[in-house]
Amino acid sequence: MKSQIFLFGKKLFYFILMFLFSDILFGLLMDYVINSSKYSNQNIIMYACNKADEEVLIFGSSRANHHYVTNIIEDSLNLSCFNFGQDGQNIYYHKAIQELILARYNPKIMVLDLFDIDFLKTASIYSCDRLAVLLPLASGNENITELLLLRSKFERIKMLSNFYRYNSQLINILKDLCLKNSSFQDNGYAPLYGKLNDEKKRSVNNGGGGGFF
Repeated sequence: MKSQIFLFGKKLFYFILMFLFSDILFGLLMDYVINSSKYSNQNIIMYACNKADEEVLIFGSSRANHHYVTNIIEDSLNLSCFNFGQDGQNIYYHKAIQELILARYNPKIMVLDLFDIDFLKTASIYSCDRLAVLLPLASGNENITELLLLRSKFERIKMLSNFYRYNSQLINILKDLCLKNSSFQDNGYAPLYGKLNDEKKRSVNNGGGGGFF
């Protein structure tokens, strides 16, 4: 009986050791992938956290990302501009990015394009859960960690695992790398190309895709 318990304990010890080693190795690999590529959405967050210094900043979901043309804003105002709009994100994400920026400097103008989902009560999948995009960058960054605690009071413990930090974003990171869709082109502005059909026109007229620039 004792020998079986000892054998089980030995196997459990090796399993935990292998898991910890794999977790550390996986984290180092994914950190390298993010930091060495300019094509991931996570690098936009890192840019906000460490490098952004533009005078005019745009925040919002896809409507902001695809409609506020940074070059036109710069020419009109004679001020530098960056568009931090992100498809599918909401006010929790915008608040996170703004806090990361304001921790370093104060831009002259900050524009927040609001959608109804930003101020109406919604399911968690449309609110704090969207902060999962910050998880890969939580290691060593207390500002991001504090924001992620909005998701759960146990988030700090969960984030000790690199597997957890990257679990929900792994597919998005790989997709960004393969598509090579650089968000830094045109200072964050992402133009849409194609013909606007009647259905899309009705959506725009009803407030689904308007913009000011």
